[in-house]
Amino acid sequence: MGSKSLLTYEPYLAYTALVSLPPYCSEFEKNGNSEYIVQPGEIFCRACLIDGDTELCGKRFAERGALIHHLKKYHHEYNVAPAKTGRSDFNTIREAKVFYKGLMAAPSRLGANNPPTTPGVALEQVQNTLEISSTAAPAPTQEVPAQTELPTRKRKRKVTVVAPTDTNKPELLQAPVYKTNNVKRNQKKGEVKLTIEHAIRCSLQKDIHHCVRPAG
Repeated sequence: MGSKSLLTYEPYLAYTALVSLPPYCSEFEKNGNSEYIVQPGEIFCRACLIDGDTELCGKRFAERGALIHHLKKYHHEYNVAPAKTGRSDFNTIREAKVFYKGLMAAPSRLGANNPPTTPGVALEQVQNTLEISSTAAPAPTQEVPAQTELPTRKRKRKVTVVAPTDTNKPELLQAPVYKTNNVKRNQKKGEVKLTIEHAIRCSLQKDIHHCVRPAG
């Protein structure tokens, strides 16, 4: 299959990790004898599907021998250069390394020679927008019109005024009266009988007129 230096070569390891043939790959090259060269360790078919077309087969194989068998069976027009028997020489491995390195570096090389224009323009527009937005004066805030409040209907309430009761109003004292007539003492039944105790209580209530009211 190839030397150990090729099997541990990073571009070749990246190549074998691919699941499909990269779209930028080219067709098999010819040597001086018009034979198509299949590189050591190559596993993708780079034969054109139709003569004169640029679309490649792209079929993936487990090893180079299976690829050679595929070319002889399905791509008869491709006369494959015979593989060198024995241990691969230095020039063959060197050419293979150059091939794999160029193949895996093709995206970055294409990007350097043909930088994408659209993303750059978009990025520049975004940067300009950020600069303008950062330096421009802030836009005046729009006043939000206040919502018109709906008129509220005033409800008429009936108010009942209750006169407060005077709980501190002193209880009127009923003046004692004579129950019987006593001619000797000049006492008549029903007349007010003034006593010292009743007079003192009336003076404390400061209402002498109510105190002397006879009991009904």
